[in-house]
Amino acid sequence: WTGLAFPERYGGTGGSFLDVAVLLEEMGRRLVPGPFFSTVVLGGLTVLDAGTDDQKLDILPRICSGQLIMALALTEPTATYEPWGVEAVANRQGENYVISGTKLFVADAQAADLLVVVARTSSEADPAQGITLFLVPVGSRGLQISPLNTISSDRQFEVTLDGVEVPAASVLGGVGTGWPVIARALQRAIAGKCAEMLGGADAVLDMTVEYVKQRTQFGRPIGSFQAV
Repeated sequence: WTGLAFPERYGGTGGSFLDVAVLLEEMGRRLVPGPFFSTVVLGGLTVLDAGTDDQKLDILPRICSGQLIMALALTEPTATYEPWGVEAVANRQGENYVISGTKLFVADAQAADLLVVVARTSSEADPAQGITLFLVPVGSRGLQISPLNTISSDRQFEVTLDGVEVPAASVLGGVGTGWPVIARALQRAIAGKCAEMLGGADAVLDMTVEYVKQRTQFGRPIGSFQAV
């Protein structure tokens, strides 16, 4: 499954995003747990979009083989998916970047090996400018992951970056031009989550139809009542 959307040269099966959508619909139908969405849709396909040849050769085969789990660290206490909400800062120091900031609602961060961290490398009049993506290994010094208590009891985490240092080669895409990459990733995420929720809604409908056939009230199945 993890290799479904990636070219064969990286160990994938050369499928399309439509193939992934079909799989996500079935995952939603059965409430399949696991970091597939974070790793493939948010992480791997973003690397396929914007990564260098070296980054793709390093990361994608490990995703396809199930050896690497990824997560996207985008949203912050501003609680928005708009570019002006990116306040985490990455400063160039020699051959490295030093990243500081707080990310919230990072799904599957506790299981991830590698994060795509969205940070601001410069302040521009247009908030969509000056945003850069970084590949940050989990376990880096200064990176902390804490669970969030959510209403849905899903696995969402706070990721704190306190002077996390990564090499310049960790930049995913161009410096200061990362927002179009994230915008495309968000479009895929929207479509993928819709497919997943459609599968869940189908399952609920099937369960409901079966229930109203079996549940009786006033001597007849409740499905026979017009209101039901």
